[in-house]
Amino acid sequence: MDCGGAGRLTAQSDVTIGAAGRIGTNSAAAVGAGRTRARRDVPLAWLLAFLILASVAPLVLIGAYTIMRWADVEHAAEVGRVSEVAHTLAQAVDRELRSHSETAEVLAASRALVKANFQAFDEQARALSARGGHVVLVDRALRPLVDTRDEPDRPAEVRANPVEQVFASGRMKVGNAGPMTGEPNRFAIYVPVSVEREVRSVLMLMPPPATIQNVLKQTYRPEGWSAAIIDGEGRVIARSLPERGEGDTRVGRAASPGLLAPRTESEGVLTVSDLDGQQAVAAYRRSGLNDWHAVVWVPKAVLEAPSNQRRNAVLALLGLTTLVSIGAAFFGAHLINRSTRRTVNAARALGEGAPISLKPTLIREDNLVCRAMADAAQIIAAREDALHESARQMGFVMRELSHRSKNLLTVVQSMARQTGRHTSDAAEFQARFEDRISSLARSHDLLVARNWTGATIAELVERQLMPFLDAANDRVSLDGPTLLLRPDAAQNIGMALHELATNASKHGALSVPSGCIRVAWRVEEAAPEPRLHMSWEETDGPPVTPPERRGFGHVVIERMVSMALRGSARLDWKPDGVAWTLDVPLAAVCEHMDQPIAAAAA
Repeated sequence: MDCGGAGRLTAQSDVTIGAAGRIGTNSAAAVGAGRTRARRDVPLAWLLAFLILASVAPLVLIGAYTIMRWADVEHAAEVGRVSEVAHTLAQAVDRELRSHSETAEVLAASRALVKANFQAFDEQARALSARGGHVVLVDRALRPLVDTRDEPDRPAEVRANPVEQVFASGRMKVGNAGPMTGEPNRFAIYVPVSVEREVRSVLMLMPPPATIQNVLKQTYRPEGWSAAIIDGEGRVIARSLPERGEGDTRVGRAASPGLLAPRTESEGVLTVSDLDGQQAVAAYRRSGLNDWHAVVWVPKAVLEAPSNQRRNAVLALLGLTTLVSIGAAFFGAHLINRSTRRTVNAARALGEGAPISLKPTLIREDNLVCRAMADAAQIIAAREDALHESARQMGFVMRELSHRSKNLLTVVQSMARQTGRHTSDAAEFQARFEDRISSLARSHDLLVARNWTGATIAELVERQLMPFLDAANDRVSLDGPTLLLRPDAAQNIGMALHELATNASKHGALSVPSGCIRVAWRVEEAAPEPRLHMSWEETDGPPVTPPERRGFGHVVIERMVSMALRGSARLDWKPDGVAWTLDVPLAAVCEHMDQPIAAAAA
C-alpha cells in the first residue's frame, strides 16, 4: 500500500505547528533527546504482561475474597445441615416416646385399675409385654402391684426419685430404669394412675432396650457423622459411631464432658473433641417431651471436605486462567511487535520522503496507520485553512462589533444631548437619562439573547413594560402576528415604547388601577410594498389633555422612530387615553420576509 500520494514531509523527529499553522522541524538536539528517551523504553510484551496482571489482579483478589466468603457460607450451610439432622433425630425420638407414652396412658386409664383388679390388669399388661416391653405398677410405698418381667419374684428395685416426682406432680415423666432392670440403656415412661382425681399408683412402661437405638439406625445421617441420645442425667441412652456400627460400650454410661455442655440449653451448635481427639462440630436439640437431648457431631475434616475440594478446584482454575492470560499477552505482544516494526520502517521512509509500500499484517490498526499518516497531511492543511478562515471571521466580527458600538454610542450621545436640551434640573436629567439607558439596555439584552438576530414585537413590548408592571398583570393586551424585528428596528421601537410607558405610568392609563393598554400590529398588503401598522391605545385612564411643552419623549415618539424606519408616526391626545400609531414599510423592520407570518393570540 503506497502512502506517499497525499504529500511529502521532510525528515523530522518531532513535528510542531507554529503560530501561523506552518509545519517545522526541531533541532538535532531534540532528535538526540528523543533517542535518549527511547533507550529507557520497555518492550511492548512487558507492558502487555503488566496490563494483564493489573487487570487480572483485582479479579484474583475478588475471586479469593469470594472463595473465602463462599467457604464461610458453605461452612454455615454444613453446620445448618448438622443442626437439621439433630432436629430430625429429636423429632424421631419424640415420635417414638409419644407412641409409648400414649400406650402407657391407655393402660393407666384401664377400668381394671379403677376397680383395683390387678390380676385383670396384669393380663392386659402381659399382652403388651409380648411385644418386648415390660410394665411395672407401684404404689406410694414403691411396692410393685404388677410386674410383667420374666423374673417376677425378683424384688423390684424401683427408683424412688422419678416415682415420687410423678406422685407429686401428677404428670408423665421419662426416666432411667437401668438400676431396676440391670440394663444400662433401659428407660421407663412413668405415668400417674388416678382414681377419683387422686394419684394412687404409678405405671412404669419400659420399652425394649433397642428402641432408641433403632431410631438412631433409621434416621438418615451422612457418612462419617455420629449421633447420640443423652438423658437429663447425662447418661447415654443410645449412640451410633461410624467406626463402631450401631452401638458401643459407652451406652448407659455418662456422656463425655464435651457432649454434656448443652444440657442447660434447648438447642445450639458447639465445637467438641471426638474420640480421636480431633475437632468436631456438634449440634444438639432438646426433646419436646422430656429433658433428653439429641446430639449429632461431625469431625471438621469430614464436614469441610466437600467445600475444600470445590475451593481447591476454583483456585486451580483461577491460577490456570492467570497463566493462560500471561501467555496470551506475550504471544499477542510478539505479533504486535512484528507489525509495529514494519510501521516504524514505513514512518521513517515517510520522513525521508521515500515512497512506502507496506504489506498487510494481521493487525488491522497497523494496516490503517500508514494511510492515517498520509491523511494527516491533508488534515493539517485543512486545519491551517480553517485557522485562516477563523481569523477572517474574527476580523469581521470585530469590525461588526466596532460598527454596532459606534452606532450605540451615537444613540447614547444623541439621547444625552436631547435629554439635556429638554431638562433644566441636573437630578431630573440624571433620572430621565438613566431610565432611557435602561430601556436601551433591555432592548440590547433581548437582542443578545437571540444572538443579535432580532426580536419579536411581543417580546419587545413585554421587556419594555417590565419595569412598570408585575409579571401577573393583565392590564396590557397584545394582538398581532409573530414578526421578527431587525436589531435597529427593535432598538428604535423599544425607545418609543419606553417613552409611551413612562408617560402612561405618570399621567396615563398605568397611573390608575383601572387603566388598560392595548398594543396591536398588523401587516397590510399595499402597493408598492407591504407595510407594518402598529398602534398603542390607552383606555379607562384619567382625563387626557395635550401637554403645554413637548420634551424629548415626544420627539422620540413622533419623529425619531418614523424617520429611522422611513415611515410615519402619529400621537393623538384623546379624552379617554393616549393613542399612538406607527406606519412603516415592512422591509424596514423585518429582515426575513420569505418566512410566513404566524398569527399570535391576543
